[in-house]
Amino acid sequence: DGWIYLCDGPRLRRVNPFTGEDRAVFDIADSHPGCRLWQAHSSDDGQTHAATVERIVSDGPYPRLGTVVDWKGRQDFYPAHCVLDESQITPDGVFLIIKEDDNNRVINLYTRDTRLLRDEDGAVGHSDCGPSLLVGEDNIHGACVLWDLRKPLTPEHRRVLFPTWNMGHLSIRGGRCLLSDGEQLALVALDGSGVTPLLAHGHTVTDYDSQIRANLDPSGRVACYVHGGVVYVVEVP
Repeated sequence: DGWIYLCDGPRLRRVNPFTGEDRAVFDIADSHPGCRLWQAHSSDDGQTHAATVERIVSDGPYPRLGTVVDWKGRQDFYPAHCVLDESQITPDGVFLIIKEDDNNRVINLYTRDTRLLRDEDGAVGHSDCGPSLLVGEDNIHGACVLWDLRKPLTPEHRRVLFPTWNMGHLSIRGGRCLLSDGEQLALVALDGSGVTPLLAHGHTVTDYDSQIRANLDPSGRVACYVHGGVVYVVEVP
């Protein structure tokens, strides 16, 4: 509906650039003084939000303390168990995925059931989420894999989508999965039936931090990316 969520120090803001409406969704200034929010994710209905909590320090990287979740107006905090990378929520607002020490901690926000997907069993690094789905790179087995989080997190339930090392960036919206790798944009079939190249983006690099990161709009029919100071908008067939 045109809303943008922005991390602004200890606050997560909800902004509508078309109407100018701007309000704080939640604020951790009282519960975590001296901290900021980093890398937030929101559910499609705007009722569930998650972000990493970082302590602001004068020197060196900000320590990541854990993940805060604003779930239907209630704020919960999940402290880091070990070295925290990042957290995500599925767009249906059901599952929270916390990435720590190359493992994935998967929490059902409705039941509080917590499961651990270990690195050697297919935990993912670079990833994105669909409704109760986690799709990302399994760097142990060299593949992009899909996990249906409603099922047991055991190897027989891991769906391999395509082989890869240094996969690139994924965007899942509208039931479609877009891959931006070092050379091109492509559609990834979530049923495992293959990868369809769309276009070469003209920015060939191997470093993940410098790669093109295209994202889909909510319908899954339009992709957008930035290259060389230019914004490209692509209709996805």
